Amino acid sequence: MIKSQVLANFIAEWTDMQALVSADRPEHWVMYFDGFLNLDGAGAGIFFISPFRDHLRYVLRIHFLASNNAVEYEACLHGLRIAVELGVKRLLVYA
Repeated sequence: MIKSQVLANFIAEWTDMQALVSADRPEHWVMYFDGFLNLDGAGAGIFFISPFRDHLRYVLRIHFLASNNAVEYEACLHGLRIAVELGVKRLLVYA
Protein backbone atom coordinates (compact mmCIF):
# COMPACT_ATOMS: atom_id res chain seq x y z
CA MET A 1 0.00 0.00 0.00
CA ILE A 2 2.74 2.46 0.94
CA LYS A 3 4.67 1.83 -2.27
CA SER A 4 1.60 2.42 -4.43
CA GLN A 5 0.88 5.70 -2.61
CA VAL A 6 4.49 6.82 -3.08
CA LEU A 7 4.18 6.08 -6.79
CA ALA A 8 0.92 8.01 -7.04
CA ASN A 9 2.41 11.00 -5.19
CA PHE A 10 5.55 10.95 -7.33
CA ILE A 11 3.55 10.93 -10.57
CA ALA A 12 1.24 13.69 -9.31
CA GLU A 13 4.18 15.92 -8.36
CA TRP A 14 6.06 15.19 -11.58
CA THR A 15 2.98 15.88 -13.71
CA ASP A 16 2.80 19.43 -12.32
CA MET A 17 6.31 20.09 -13.67
CA GLN A 18 5.34 19.31 -17.27
CA ALA A 19 6.13 22.12 -19.69
CA LEU A 20 4.20 22.87 -22.86
CA VAL A 21 6.06 22.06 -26.08
CA SER A 22 5.33 22.83 -29.70
CA ALA A 23 3.41 20.22 -31.68
CA ASP A 24 5.82 20.31 -34.64
CA ARG A 25 8.76 19.07 -32.54
CA PRO A 26 7.99 15.91 -30.53
CA GLU A 27 9.95 15.83 -27.30
CA HIS A 28 8.59 12.81 -25.50
CA TRP A 29 10.72 9.98 -24.22
CA VAL A 30 9.51 6.39 -23.89
CA MET A 31 10.28 4.21 -20.87
CA TYR A 32 9.77 0.46 -20.63
CA PHE A 33 10.36 -1.28 -17.31
CA ASP A 34 10.13 -4.75 -15.89
CA GLY A 35 11.02 -6.31 -12.57
CA PHE A 36 12.18 -9.87 -12.09
CA LEU A 37 12.29 -12.20 -9.14
CA ASN A 38 14.04 -15.57 -9.06
CA LEU A 39 16.06 -17.80 -6.72
CA ASP A 40 19.18 -15.64 -7.14
CA GLY A 41 17.40 -12.45 -6.03
CA ALA A 42 15.46 -9.59 -7.52
CA GLY A 43 16.22 -6.91 -10.05
CA ALA A 44 14.79 -4.57 -12.61
CA GLY A 45 15.40 -3.60 -16.19
CA ILE A 46 14.65 -0.13 -17.52
CA PHE A 47 14.83 0.90 -21.16
CA PHE A 48 14.54 4.48 -22.45
CA ILE A 49 14.09 5.73 -26.01
CA SER A 50 14.88 9.41 -26.50
CA PRO A 51 13.06 11.69 -28.98
CA PHE A 52 16.09 11.24 -31.25
CA ARG A 53 15.75 7.43 -31.04
CA ASP A 54 18.78 6.98 -28.77
CA HIS A 55 18.49 3.92 -26.51
CA LEU A 56 19.49 3.87 -22.84
CA ARG A 57 19.45 0.66 -20.79
CA TYR A 58 19.64 0.30 -17.02
CA VAL A 59 19.74 -2.84 -14.89
CA LEU A 60 19.20 -2.68 -11.13
CA ARG A 61 19.86 -5.27 -8.47
CA ILE A 62 17.42 -5.17 -5.54
CA HIS A 63 19.04 -6.20 -2.25
CA PHE A 64 15.99 -6.87 -0.10
CA LEU A 65 13.28 -9.50 0.02
CA ALA A 66 10.34 -8.45 -2.10
CA SER A 67 7.31 -9.83 -3.86
CA ASN A 68 6.98 -9.72 -7.62
CA ASN A 69 4.64 -6.70 -7.36
CA ALA A 70 7.09 -4.84 -5.10
CA VAL A 71 9.87 -5.47 -7.62
CA GLU A 72 7.67 -4.03 -10.38
CA TYR A 73 7.00 -0.90 -8.27
CA GLU A 74 10.73 -0.51 -7.62
CA ALA A 75 11.46 -0.79 -11.35
CA CYS A 76 8.92 1.93 -12.13
CA LEU A 77 10.10 4.22 -9.33
CA HIS A 78 13.76 3.90 -10.28
CA GLY A 79 12.90 4.50 -13.92
CA LEU A 80 11.02 7.68 -13.02
CA ARG A 81 13.92 8.86 -10.86
CA ILE A 82 16.36 8.26 -13.71
CA ALA A 83 14.06 10.17 -16.06
CA VAL A 84 14.07 13.15 -13.70
CA GLU A 85 17.88 13.02 -13.49
CA LEU A 86 18.07 12.93 -17.28
CA GLY A 87 15.94 16.09 -17.42
CA VAL A 88 13.05 14.39 -19.21
CA LYS A 89 10.01 16.68 -19.45
CA ARG A 90 7.60 14.36 -21.30
CA LEU A 91 7.57 10.62 -20.75
CA LEU A 92 5.41 7.75 -21.98
CA VAL A 93 5.66 4.81 -19.56
CA TYR A 94 4.97 1.20 -20.50
CA ALA A 95 5.20 -1.83 -18.19
